[in-house]
Amino acid sequence: KLAPEFRSRIGADDTVFVYAVDPSGPPMPLAVKRLPASVLPELSVDLTDADSPMPTRKLSSVDRWRVVARVSKSGNAMPQAGDLEGSVELSRGANNAASVLIDHARP
Repeated sequence: KLAPEFRSRIGADDTVFVYAVDPSGPPMPLAVKRLPASVLPELSVDLTDADSPMPTRKLSSVDRWRVVARVSKSGNAMPQAGDLEGSVELSRGANNAASVLIDHARP
């Protein structure tokens, strides 16, 4: 979800990245999806092993992960200052449906 105060900051050409990372591991995503910003203010995304950018490191290989939703003006996968972002941490065995609120801008 996108916090209401950020709705006016989203442009038609912006990109939304939804990805999962191991909070205690390297910053490379375990799973990632790239979507147009037109899907906001609300969207539903399923991240699975099929969304892994690295065949040797998948979402199912860890017990905890942080799901991040980030709006990028540049479309660049690397986070940049000014990108809008929100995150939530999940663990295996829990109800893995989560709501991520994009509620702050990266410094």
